[in-house]
Amino acid sequence: MAEHVAIPSQVANPWRAMWRTVLEVGVPAFSLVLFAGPSVLQILAEELDAVVPPGLIAWLLAAAGLLTAVAAALSRIMAIPRVNEALKRIKADAGAPKVESQTSPGDLTITKDGQIVFGAQVEPADLEVNEK
Repeated sequence: MAEHVAIPSQVANPWRAMWRTVLEVGVPAFSLVLFAGPSVLQILAEELDAVVPPGLIAWLLAAAGLLTAVAAALSRIMAIPRVNEALKRIKADAGAPKVESQTSPGDLTITKDGQIVFGAQVEPADLEVNEK
């Protein structure tokens, strides 16, 4: 039987991983600048007896765009297979952690008495053997 090698979805679809990151970072960043930013800046201006410069929101939008672009670029770089392999050394790769146990939570075992056991270790003597 051939050995199955699972490829993490981020490595298999690097552009999809990048666009997910754009949404994850861009939506909160731009929402903060557009919706909460003006109110917070107005409160600060009133408390400090200062005037908010007219171009400040534009600068904050540019900062949100830069933050989103850098996060997307890093996401795309981290999805490169060789980079993902290097990230395994510090356990920061895109793959699922290896499980030492042979039994996983989704495994089903049926004992001789008909009991169904999920993901548990069962003694071989307790298992029902069907011979053809």
